[in-house]
Order: sequence, then structure tokens, then C-alpha cells
Amino acid sequence: MLVLSFDYGGVRDPAAACGLETAGRNHAVRFLDRWYGDFASRAAAIANRLKPAAVVMDASGPQGRRGLAELLPLVSVPVFGICAVSNDRPPGQSRQLIYVPKKSLVMALTRAVEQHRLQIASLLPLAGQLAQELQSYRQKERGGVTIYEHARRSIHDDLVSALQLAIWFSETQSARGTAAAWRPAQCSPIM
Repeated sequence: MLVLSFDYGGVRDPAAACGLETAGRNHAVRFLDRWYGDFASRAAAIANRLKPAAVVMDASGPQGRRGLAELLPLVSVPVFGICAVSNDRPPGQSRQLIYVPKKSLVMALTRAVEQHRLQIASLLPLAGQLAQELQSYRQKERGGVTIYEHARRSIHDDLVSALQLAIWFSETQSARGTAAAWRPAQCSPIM
């Protein structure tokens, strides 16, 4: 199964895409992209070319939700908005969004890496950049709250964010049949 995930990015942060092929609990990164500019048309072109089983997108903030609303009518596969929330909020789901503790997203990626269940196609042009982001990602405790960030501010985390969304989704939601339950035509706009 191929899951395509997007990190919306921002003014100074690029958007990113990750195509993750999953077989059982093993994952292989088959596609990576990063760009600035028009999110919806580029994301739709990627989704329509790769034809994934599902599209997963970071919809944590207003920009991500706007990008999700713009993307929905442009693709013909199931689209899911994932909202990363603080660790003390229980996971939940609405018709358009799935609320997931940030720690759950990070732990799904961490387990896949530690258990050697993640492969990255070395011929991908951004494979080295993803490896650098993974090496830089850190967990810190601040005031009793767990925070995930990069050790160096000069490194983006957009590829890691897209990857952790894809892994979490493929290991939790697709196993429950959620991917077949939600089609873009059935959803009202987020905004």
C-alpha cells in the first residue's frame, strides 16, 4: 500500500511530500519532494501521478487546514487531515480531521527506525536531506512537557514531519479500514 503524506510548510518553511510504501509493518520511502509556492496544485499533481491508497496531510494549524481544503477537490483518493496536538490531549476524530498526540506521531517513526522496519531509497534526490533531518531530530523536556525539535535551527523538519504522518497513518488508521471510509467528495470544506 502506498500512502502519500504532505507537510504544508509556511512562509519560510517549504512544503514537503513523502510517498511511503508499506507491506505489513515494514516501510520503504519511495518518493520525496520539497517546494515553496503553490501547495494545492503541486500536491494534487503528485497525488494524481502516484495514485496512493490515501493522502495524509498535516492540518494542525490554519495554513494546513486551508491547504487541506484546497487539495480535497483536486484529488480522487481518500484525503485525511492530521492535527498534531499536545501530549495530554486524547486522540480523537471528526469527519474531516484526526487528532493525534505529537508524541504518537514521533513514536511511530522512532519504533520503525529502531526496529529496522524503515528503508529509504538511496537514489531519491532528497534521501540525504531526510537522513540529515532524522539525525537532527531531538526530544527535550521543558517544564514537564515533552517537546520534539531539531538540534540545529538551520535544518528544516518538513520531510521528517511528512514521514511520521505516513508511518503513523499506515500503522494505525489503514489497518482499521479508515482509508476506505472517507472520500473527498463526502467531505465539507474545513474552512
